[in-house]
Formats: sequence, C-alpha cells, structure tokens
Amino acid sequence: MRCAIITGGPMPIEAALHAKGCDLVFCADSGFDLALAAGVKVDRIFGDLDSMSPAGRKAAEDMGIPMEIYPVEKDLSDTEACLAAVPEDCDDIILICPLSGRIDHVLCNISNAIDLRKKGIHITLTDGITDLIPMAGPCSIELSGLEENVAISLMPVGPVSGVTTAGLYYPLKDADFENYTGQTLSNKSEENSKSFKILLNAGILLVSVTPAV
Repeated sequence: MRCAIITGGPMPIEAALHAKGCDLVFCADSGFDLALAAGVKVDRIFGDLDSMSPAGRKAAEDMGIPMEIYPVEKDLSDTEACLAAVPEDCDDIILICPLSGRIDHVLCNISNAIDLRKKGIHITLTDGITDLIPMAGPCSIELSGLEENVAISLMPVGPVSGVTTAGLYYPLKDADFENYTGQTLSNKSEENSKSFKILLNAGILLVSVTPAV
C-alpha cells in the first residue's frame, strides 16, 4: 500500500500531484489547500488547523473529509500526526513537504523519514523539484525514468560502509565514508541511462535527486 502525506509550506501547487495514484492521501493542516488547488482527492486531514485557509476548511467540511484536530500546544508536529496514522500494512510513503524554508521543520521531517526507513518502510520526501530518499543499511534502491540533467548526491549521515552504485557516471565500489563528503556530491547518470541503483551495507545515507544548476 502506498500513502501520500501533503504538508503545508513553501511548495509549488504541482507538488501535490505526486499524491495522485496513491492508495491513501493524508494532509497536514494547510497541505489541504495545496491538495485542493491541485485537484487531489484527500482521505483525512490532521493538525491544529492554524494555517489552513478559511476557504480550505469550508471546502473540507463541505466534502465531509474526516479531520483529526489537535491543540496548537502539542508535542508533535502536524506531519508527525499524519505519519502516526499511516496503516501498518503501508510499506511505501511519499512525503510531500518543503525541503527549504523552515530548517527546523525540514530536519524534523528528514529525521522522521530516517526512522521509518529503519523500520523497513520505503519513503521519499519531495517538494516537487527535489526528491530525497533515505537509506538504512543493509538495503538497496533503484530509480528509473530519470529526466535529463539531474544531479544525484549521496549524503552520509555519520559513518556508512559498503556503498556500491550502478548506472552513475562516477561509480562507487564497496566504499566507506565517515561523514558527508564532496566525493559523493553532484553525480549524474551514465550517458544514455535513465536509471541507477545504490547498495548500502551499513549506516544511514540520504540520496538526493534534483535538477542540475
């Protein structure tokens, strides 16, 4: 089962389109405004509703979308409330969220995604421009259908070992890194290739796929 979670924040409306085709779509507060503008069907809304527009709230009520309303003063973010409600049989999550702006929220979302990946759930964070995929070894990922001129960066979060790639212009073979390094920045796919694979033996690795500048 695949679940999409749409958060609020600085993102293009088109980012919400990544939720189409998912089995479940949850929204965190003003994420519903994005979903509404993009024409995405939403199953549930979570949050304190302090940032959703009045028009968005009225639309949600008119549509009869279930809303889990929390107090403003709480010990979890609206996004964390969404993640906590994801069914146990869901093994794939796309978290549509800002990857810029409020750095505290960005880092919290990345940390939550890493924790989920450690539990064996595949999760991708995207703002509609950049995709960020956490890996927790031992594991592997394979991405296909790449657009031309994308930058692929591998960002270790602490020590990692056994990093091997296939389909990248600068290959790695059973490589170890102590932390984030320029050696793994701004790679690209091999010529005429629109896919790549990464294997990780141990550690935490963030894989970023974004348009090259």
